[in-house]
Amino acid sequence: MGYRSTVLIFIVVFGILFSLLYASQAVSSVNGNNCGESIKVVRAKAPFPILLPAALPMGYSLQSVDYVPNVFVSLQYLTRSLCDPNSPYSVEEGVIEIVEGPLSQNSDAKSGGEYVQRELKKYEFSNINATSFVFQNGRMHAVGYDVGPNYKAHLFVVDDKTGTLIKIEARSANIQLKDLSKIGESLEE
Repeated sequence: MGYRSTVLIFIVVFGILFSLLYASQAVSSVNGNNCGESIKVVRAKAPFPILLPAALPMGYSLQSVDYVPNVFVSLQYLTRSLCDPNSPYSVEEGVIEIVEGPLSQNSDAKSGGEYVQRELKKYEFSNINATSFVFQNGRMHAVGYDVGPNYKAHLFVVDDKTGTLIKIEARSANIQLKDLSKIGESLEE
């Protein structure tokens, strides 16, 4: 197993463990259909700004909000409601997940530019073809990679104004880095 595979496995395992560790503390909510709290309520509770995309691929809308107090918010966008008990959701349908939290809790980088440069070096060392972006006249810096043989597209955005680190993950092979970059560029308070 090469270093690149090891790094990818580590990222996936760390993500799963992080999710399981905080799952019991999560406040689950869904937008509409009385499935839980709205994003408005979670935004009021979170001590850090939650940014939302103004642009999404056709048919996607916010369906689930999970809040781990003082740690992160996870937003899941799907093409249909998660709340309909007569039509269970299938993973094959695709999900765009956005996870947000304070940069200071996830990195010692002091800015988006610094964070992106560090990540680019890690990806280069792992032979992952990563791309960097600058959005909103330098307010946001991002780094991401496209769909590969063993992973889906990801984009990591740092908003220097709010100090927020945002992970945008495609859980569908149909969603590419160019789609995620449009989402990242559209993030707003």
